[in-house]
Amino acid sequence: MNVFDDGTFSMIKEERGVYQAKTAAARADIIAHAVKRTITKTMDKDPAFYEKFSTLIQDAIDDFRKQRLSDLDYLQKVSAIRDKVANSQRDDVPESIRDSDEASAYFGAIKPCFTDLDSRKSRVDEVAAETALAIKGALEKNWKVDFWSDSDAQNAAKNAMDDFFYEVVKEVHGIDLSSEQMDEMIGQTMRIAKFWRRS
Repeated sequence: MNVFDDGTFSMIKEERGVYQAKTAAARADIIAHAVKRTITKTMDKDPAFYEKFSTLIQDAIDDFRKQRLSDLDYLQKVSAIRDKVANSQRDDVPESIRDSDEASAYFGAIKPCFTDLDSRKSRVDEVAAETALAIKGALEKNWKVDFWSDSDAQNAAKNAMDDFFYEVVKEVHGIDLSSEQMDEMIGQTMRIAKFWRRS
């Protein structure tokens, strides 16, 4: 069941006794563990996004166990995290790709590589967002039925991504990516694409 769907989440709360739980901490535990399980199942969809919230949930659980959070604070914190994940609230994604969950997933995967090469956050965000849209475009342009069984179609998409890295990222933006870095980013985005683009 999808804990991030509001209707389903209400059913889960009913079934797991969230409303009947005697303490705020018991309710928070039920929500926190349901969110963690769902994040684990959907991690491949957007690893950077879900990893961040997985860490936040675990931190909330740990803080409560170490008595750094009251029962009510724990409940409020895990509920707020669940709401942000459910609404795909992406505060760290540039405006240009905020409306595209797919491009945002690519952005999260490739941004760390750009960050290692250029310390200027606004520039890194701009180039990573432009690259994420190019990756999405390369997949759309080469998409066909049974794409994941067609190595020629996959290679065409990868070549288009590779061309963008050389012609735009390196030559226009002057970010010196190695062949290994490009291959790693292409590999990461192709793995993520398997979740977003199913034949």
